[in-house]
Amino acid sequence: MSDQHWDSDSIAALVRDFDEANVSKSRWTHQAHLVMAQDYLARYGDVEAALTAMRPRIKALNLSLGGENTANAGYHDSVTKFMLIATEHVLKGSGDAKTPTARVAATINSELISAKFPLYFYSFNLLADPKCRAGWVEPDLRPTRDLSRIIGVHFRI
Repeated sequence: MSDQHWDSDSIAALVRDFDEANVSKSRWTHQAHLVMAQDYLARYGDVEAALTAMRPRIKALNLSLGGENTANAGYHDSVTKFMLIATEHVLKGSGDAKTPTARVAATINSELISAKFPLYFYSFNLLADPKCRAGWVEPDLRPTRDLSRIIGVHFRI
């Protein structure tokens, strides 16, 4: 499922560069987002603490890459929190994923590897709503509690 090999050095380099808002556009892939989600959950212990720490760093990285953080572009709070919640479910189901490389492998070899995964829970219209971008909005297609049923069940979006 994965085109990139993630070893402890590449994970540590991405984490360092992300924390310094120094990740190039070519490195800021969907997989890199997942790497950072598992790292922040491991570092900060839960979704809310990880989100609080991650939010300003994503915004800073967006700006460093020439992007904007507006009502219609850039940082998306609901997607970020949703993906942290989903990553937490994956990691809880992978009890043996104790090291960064094991956590990354569990995450990128799960349903989350599809960048379209949030669309299984959110309609496009809701994701496009500025309120959904600005703060947490529960999914409209399926509740987040369904993640525990769905993670580990491979499906196509």
